[in-house]
Amino acid sequence: FERRYGLRYAEPDLLIRFLDPATQQRLGFPCDVLSLPLHTLGVWEHNITSVLIVENKVNLLTVPPGSFEIAMGGMGNGVTLLRHVPWLTSARIWYWGDLDVDGLAILSSVRAILPHAESVFMDEAAMTAWRHLAVTGTGRVPSNPPHLTTSERGAFRDCASHNLRIEQERIPQAAVIDAFSSLRMSPH
Repeated sequence: FERRYGLRYAEPDLLIRFLDPATQQRLGFPCDVLSLPLHTLGVWEHNITSVLIVENKVNLLTVPPGSFEIAMGGMGNGVTLLRHVPWLTSARIWYWGDLDVDGLAILSSVRAILPHAESVFMDEAAMTAWRHLAVTGTGRVPSNPPHLTTSERGAFRDCASHNLRIEQERIPQAAVIDAFSSLRMSPH
């Protein structure tokens, strides 16, 4: 109704966390965690080159500082809203979600919008390393997501055939710190 008649409406807010203090200072934000309306985020003027998109808000708040310039998340299937944030097409993007059929389907949705997005802890190697942390999945088996790498498709098949879910918050923080420190705002 609001859009149809040109009225203002409440837009979705996206949670943003600065992981690089220099970027936060350069852009003049007094806090390192904030929410921005989708439209504001879409027209934001900056030079951010590395972004981590996280499915879970708790994990967003525990990502080690310095690993990326910013992290955003807590959107779940709402990641399709990122199509309204055009500057993401020129940033290096990583996605980290639950390692299950739903999380991998969300990763595929991210790649439909941002084909250059890379994943973290969402492939066969992660499935092997963290399988002992798996719980029973939802039992839902969506069609094969089209925008996954070979290793991610292998993890999808494993999760689907064994009804497994490795929730991202179950991965030990020490492993998260190690993995993200190797990514450290690396250039394209």
